[in-house]
Amino acid sequence: MGDEFGQWDEWYHERSLDWHLLEYPNHQGVQGWVKDLNHLYRTESALHEMDFAPEGFEWIDFRDSDSSVVSFTRRGKSTEDIILVSAILPLSRGTITG
Repeated sequence: MGDEFGQWDEWYHERSLDWHLLEYPNHQGVQGWVKDLNHLYRTESALHEMDFAPEGFEWIDFRDSDSSVVSFTRRGKSTEDIILVSAILPLSRGTITG
């Protein structure tokens, strides 16, 4: 809890979340990013429709440790596949075309 706006401290059941952090632009940005991701997850059924079926997920590449890049496909029952590519390191890799 609190991850949706970038709370620094771990959630503790005895006190409220640190909602005051939303006064800061960086925390507002995290909240907006999570909101956008949640919207994407809800609207792209390939991201959730076959979560519990092996056919819903396929690795493209998980061995690119030199570049710290992973890629995989998510599939839905009635939608187009979605390919996700993630560069794990905080480095700019330039534009990917293809």
